[in-house]
Amino acid sequence: MQAQIRPNRLEVNDRFPLLGFTIRANEPDARAEVALATSPDLLAQAGKGRRTSSNFFSSRATGELVVPRGEAVWVVPPEILARFIGTERLYFGLAVAPRGGPMAVAVMPTEASPYVSLRALTGRSLRRVRLLPGRMRPFQGGLDWAGDVEQPGQRPAAAVPAPAPAAEPEPYDDGFGPMPPAAGTAPAPNQAPAAAAPPAAQSLGVRRPAGRAMAKGLEVAAERQPVTPPQVTPLEGAQRAAAEAALAALAGPAARLRAA
Repeated sequence: MQAQIRPNRLEVNDRFPLLGFTIRANEPDARAEVALATSPDLLAQAGKGRRTSSNFFSSRATGELVVPRGEAVWVVPPEILARFIGTERLYFGLAVAPRGGPMAVAVMPTEASPYVSLRALTGRSLRRVRLLPGRMRPFQGGLDWAGDVEQPGQRPAAAVPAPAPAAEPEPYDDGFGPMPPAAGTAPAPNQAPAAAAPPAAQSLGVRRPAGRAMAKGLEVAAERQPVTPPQVTPLEGAQRAAAEAALAALAGPAARLRAA
């Protein structure tokens, strides 16, 4: 429920020793409560233990305030205003309640909020008013107000504990030993490397270097091994004569071709 409170003047002195507040609510027949304090922290729930009759007062002690048509004026009793003589600032808060509803804080002052200055108030004019017969009215209490009840959003949310770290999963064991490493990955620690597969075939006169592992996608240069030629047995006797005759027979046609 939105509501507003505004003082009729921002300074109270001996010439104008009266103080009033205009209360506005956006709902008819609302109830209201005004709290006055010399420091804004006294209106908070944490400052309740430091309140005294000279630094705090709530209109609850004078009776319930009614806002019949959405607007009302509350005049601070002179006896209450005299309690704050000697202080410089007077802060004010407001709590309102709709018809039949609970009271809720509508205005909670801070250090940057507007205040009423009491610096020029000495109390001489208030003494004349208070000495009139029948004007002295004692007010009991006045140190509690609706702001002492916890409002929605005042209590901080409980801290959410951090989630516990997840347990590491146990290694899978299918009973057939460790899985061979994938192509291009290094073998796991404490795992012997797989034996190199023997070559499918070796070319004649080519030998692969011993002790070198074959890498996939890499061509290993082959080392050449010399080949010893077979021994030639010389021709003797009749075999030699037959060979020479055959060579002579072949040389005749070749000579005639060169001559032609």
